[in-house]
Formats: sequence, C-alpha cells, structure tokens
Amino acid sequence: MGIWSVDEDQMCDLEQVIRLLGESVQPLPAIWREDFKHGRPMVTTMQSHHNLQEIFYYLWEKRLTPRDSLADQIFRVVLFHHSIEAMEAHPNMVNLSSLEKSKWCDDQFFKVCQVLQIADNESYILFDETHVQRCRREILKRQDGNVFMGAQRDKHDTQADSGD
Repeated sequence: MGIWSVDEDQMCDLEQVIRLLGESVQPLPAIWREDFKHGRPMVTTMQSHHNLQEIFYYLWEKRLTPRDSLADQIFRVVLFHHSIEAMEAHPNMVNLSSLEKSKWCDDQFFKVCQVLQIADNESYILFDETHVQRCRREILKRQDGNVFMGAQRDKHDTQADSGD
C-alpha cells in the first residue's frame, strides 16, 4: 500500500488535474521567441494560469489534496515558484496577479517558496560564491515584500492570464 491511495472517482479527478496542467500553456510572445532562437526555435510556449480555478477545484473541493495538507503545500510551491518574482535581473514570464496570490498563496507559502527559489537559482550558479550570496539576498528581500492577500504587486508584475 502506498502513501496515497485513491478510489476510482479520485483517479478520474486526478486525471483531470493532469490534463489541465498539460493544457496550462500559452504561446511565447514572438519577441521572446527571437531571443531564444539562436538559429532554431527552442522555446515556443510558456506557462499559463488560465486553468487554476479548475485545477484547485479538483484539488481542494474534491479533496484530492486538501488545502494546507503537505501534498497541497508541495504542489503549490512547485507549481508557482516561477510565478512569484524573485530577481529583478531575471523576471518571470508570467507572474501571479495580486488576486491570484490571495487565492492560492499564504504567508507559509511565501516562506517555503523562498527556499525553492534559492535552490533553483543556485543550481545555475555553481562557482561564483559572491553572485550566489547576492542573488540569495535579493530573493529573500523580494519575498519579504510578498504579503498575504496580495497587498503588494511585484515591481514587474505581468498580466495574469487566468481572467482574475
């Protein structure tokens, strides 16, 4: 028996979440495609938040991963760690709007998200300890500005695409 057992109805709901996640993409703007091109197209799509309402319906309302459960917290941090601005020099393609932050994030989320953002960032910076420390300070400083209920917007907040 595994850690998480699901019945047939829950398996159908889980399949819907997987489908919705797979459909949560949008075309990369042409200007960015050119930036990434270098002779051949490499990136043609980016994440989209347009399915969040339905995804969280299955996760929270149908109780696949009850809100604030360990599975829910891990899912949200992994899903959104590139949707919360961490570094000015490396803006995200799609940030959560203030309303989305108030719906899907809380203070605990922002604290845990910092850990993943720092680890993710440092995985790209292997040898320059000064740069690692500078980036770490910026991520921690920026996350201090993210407060529950979306009272502040990121400096480079992008247009949310979920309709909220």
